[in-house]
Amino acid sequence: MKRYSLGIDIGSTTVKTVIIDENKNIVCSNYQRHFSKVRETVSEQLKDIQKEYNDCEFTVSITGSAGLGLAEGSGIAFVQEVHSAFIAVKEKQPDADVVIELGGEDA
Repeated sequence: MKRYSLGIDIGSTTVKTVIIDENKNIVCSNYQRHFSKVRETVSEQLKDIQKEYNDCEFTVSITGSAGLGLAEGSGIAFVQEVHSAFIAVKEKQPDADVVIELGGEDA
């Protein structure tokens, strides 16, 4: 059985999902405006992922300014978005000392 990591970023205006394989390669990603229908948009994206990756196992984490409630309600791990960005930058660019990140609510 293939194993992947699924990241769900729920921001103030959009939902982003990314699937990463065991070698940390991006296999699939999606970006969609949620128009304040967060649960419906996340559900749509997860249904699409389930269709495509039905026989796979996932480790799932949620981040983003609108992700905490959904993470707590579903029992999925929540990772604060600044910490998520820090981890990703240190992985891909270990010598970086500054990261600028702008988003809908956080801009």
